[in-house]
Amino acid sequence: IDRDLYRADKRSLWIPPGGRGVFGGQVIGQALHAATRSVDGPHAGAFLCHSLHCYFLLPGEVRDIIFRVERTSDRRSFV
Repeated sequence: IDRDLYRADKRSLWIPPGGRGVFGGQVIGQALHAATRSVDGPHAGAFLCHSLHCYFLLPGEVRDIIFRVERTSDRRSFV
């Protein structure tokens, strides 16, 4: 959508059979993908995620999901 805004169309979201909402693992995967696409410059595409942990407390609504990436640092202090 924009420099740090990404959208997941609701038609691309998977709802498990008998589920109450969208599959959380897919949403987290899309959020991670949006975060990696926000890396600019010579480091674009150079990093891989080692680990990602999350909890799903409520079912996700079946609607377009907007991911806003907040760039907290473009340094390599955690690489």
